[in-house]
Amino acid sequence: MARAKHKTVPKELKKTMSWIEAQGAKLVLGICECARHKFSPGHIRLVLRTDAGYKAIAYTGNGIMNFFIVCKTEELYEKMLDKFGGDSLR
Repeated sequence: MARAKHKTVPKELKKTMSWIEAQGAKLVLGICECARHKFSPGHIRLVLRTDAGYKAIAYTGNGIMNFFIVCKTEELYEKMLDKFGGDSLR
């Protein structure tokens, strides 16, 4: 896995992040923050679409984790959108 400065992934997200990388996308992990939320651990929400990919938030048992999914093709954009929802980003 090609990762940026932060390399640790919570156990709730390992399977999903492995799937993302298997599709050909790259992950840039951000900081994990302790926070309360209403989502189940392992839930991923796409927040913003850019020319390079998607900004996303992953929800864990301890809080949230910000990360970025780098998409190189339009098909990859569509796969991520279909898997993680985000109809407002279409």
